[in-house]
Amino acid sequence: MPDAGLYDRDFALWAETQAGRLREAARTSNLPIDWENLAAELEGLSNSQQAELGSRLTTILEHLLKLRHSSAQLPRRGWRVTVVTQRHDLARLLRLSPSLRRRLSEQLPEAYEAARQRAQTGKPPGERWSRVPETCPFAVEQILDPNWFPARSSV
Repeated sequence: MPDAGLYDRDFALWAETQAGRLREAARTSNLPIDWENLAAELEGLSNSQQAELGSRLTTILEHLLKLRHSSAQLPRRGWRVTVVTQRHDLARLLRLSPSLRRRLSEQLPEAYEAARQRAQTGKPPGERWSRVPETCPFAVEQILDPNWFPARSSV
């Protein structure tokens, strides 16, 4: 069976591949199967994993920004715990679907902008971090590194 091992090695890539093959098969088959919707459901499985990737990336970035730019003392431990938890879950997702790793760089700008906004939500304009960069200051390797945390900014 072609790609039998791909399901176990990279679920997202398997789902994308199978959706494409279903669409190809639909052109030559006369079986009474709802080929298009079946393929769309498989693509949805891959899209769901991509959405999870973006969500976890956004949460990690939000808390890295808070650790770097907030003057708060007590919540810092909770932010670190959130980063550790999300990194662990993101690493698991990338183990299940290694092809998602290439999507990290693609999703980084949008995830960073969302994280930047979330990190500043609820702060009066004078207390917002005016020096928070508009583009992500963290490398993908830093974001994924379970032992890396940013130094506190002097902002």
